[in-house]
Amino acid sequence: MKTLGPHALRTFRERTLELTQLQLAELVGMGVATINRYENGSEPTPAHRQLLEGLISDPNTLLRLLAGKETRIGAGNHARLLKLAAKRLANASLMRVEQLQYQPGTPKFSGKRQFDSQRLIEMVRYFTSDGEWKTKLNKLLFYADFIAFKELGRSISGTRYVIGNYGPIPDGHESIYGALIESKVVEPREHYARESGEPVEKLYASSPPDRRAFSLPEFKIMERIKSFFTGMSAKQIADYSHEESAYLSGELGSCISYSEATSLRDIPKPAEKRSSPAELAREVTRKIPTKEFKKLPQDASENLDHYLHGHPKRSK
Repeated sequence: MKTLGPHALRTFRERTLELTQLQLAELVGMGVATINRYENGSEPTPAHRQLLEGLISDPNTLLRLLAGKETRIGAGNHARLLKLAAKRLANASLMRVEQLQYQPGTPKFSGKRQFDSQRLIEMVRYFTSDGEWKTKLNKLLFYADFIAFKELGRSISGTRYVIGNYGPIPDGHESIYGALIESKVVEPREHYARESGEPVEKLYASSPPDRRAFSLPEFKIMERIKSFFTGMSAKQIADYSHEESAYLSGELGSCISYSEATSLRDIPKPAEKRSSPAELAREVTRKIPTKEFKKLPQDASENLDHYLHGHPKRSK
């Protein structure tokens, strides 16, 4: 084999498929003697080479070969290999996300961070934890990355964004979401759009986000973005993004430089909750060691002026 030597075939059969020569022969529809010859260095026919190389490189080939083979290779092997094929398909999908966004040497379009697919995945999980429209998700990701660049000097995911018809979008967003659906990161559910009444896909995270992927300041920015745009529909957030100079200054399909982040309208930080005097007193009290707290006079509240200013004690 030119691209698949005998050692590679044997290793794939034993370590990846975990099948005997007989079981592999049943799976691919060859004789066991044929498999044995190929694993010992014999040159396969062109048709056999194409089939075996496809089995190794393309999980769809494995899925196709598994059809109707449950009895021939055993129910346990069949179920295990179905899971293996699904996992390989998911990994291939996530690899496509990397390929779609990877573009070395362009920090102005990645926000001074090399594209990190895992960070993008966790951002998508966070923003779709309760379900989100794709159009709105595009804007949430854009604002999170660009506000982070504006305030922290670096984007969260390194994602490249372009100007779309409905505002800023991740470059290759449809292919990215397709890959995330295939890899079970998110699942699509059909809903009816509020404005048009037409059925539209809404994406839902299949599992909670891993917050450890982000620094605390990054996660706080994501919380602000989600909170600020919560009440907006997909159309409203699209209209909002259309007023940004980052959108107005470019042409359709062109990449958006992260330098435009300085011109974005500020996303207000949530107002800090002000504690009442009683809450402040309780907070101070909690910080006093019990041993020291017990030294306070029992009549301190009644004779505060005495202990602070030396005034005579109040008579009981």
